[in-house]
Amino acid sequence: MATQNAGIAFFSLGSGQKGYLDPTNSALQEWDMRSICLTGDAMYAGGNTTGLYVIKGAEVVHYDSLLSLLPGNSVTSIIADPLSDTVYMATNKGLVKWLDGVSAIYDSAHSEIGADMLTKLFFDSQHNLWIGTRHNGVTKFDGTTFTNYNFDNAGINDNWVKCMAEDSYGIYFADYLGVDKYPAGDDWLLFIIHLQHPCKAVK
Repeated sequence: MATQNAGIAFFSLGSGQKGYLDPTNSALQEWDMRSICLTGDAMYAGGNTTGLYVIKGAEVVHYDSLLSLLPGNSVTSIIADPLSDTVYMATNKGLVKWLDGVSAIYDSAHSEIGADMLTKLFFDSQHNLWIGTRHNGVTKFDGTTFTNYNFDNAGINDNWVKCMAEDSYGIYFADYLGVDKYPAGDDWLLFIIHLQHPCKAVK
């Protein structure tokens, strides 16, 4: 687990052992870790201000915007492509495609991605990568084309998207003001939470 004030926490279901990787016992340079991903033989961990850490066994390799091609030092979400060896990373300065190092950077100045301040990544069942942003809604990336959905062009609750999930009925986006649902046909359904009513649906 990536923790806000204790580095990386781990727990073994088999042995019950628990412990931490932090600046006192590893090459981590901060306590505030924002994302983590396990794929293959590597652990990818994103810091709030110090960039990316790739951990293989006892080896820790650190990447930041000063000494590597990583565009931003806040790595908020990391996800492995289920169909390849590629790893994608959401940063405060765009999307990073990683294949044994930075292989591509997508930002608002050089691509059609909707924003640079990214919050969360999610692969849907059709292998589309959904990219949550802090101020510009959510973006769908099919590997070639970016499609941006926000308050203005899609009517979603709020442009700060924090989390995503999918079931057989559609994809759900937790934003700052509620939950948005994206079913087939590019049709959005908004769930807005009210104190008087547990849930209100607006088409």
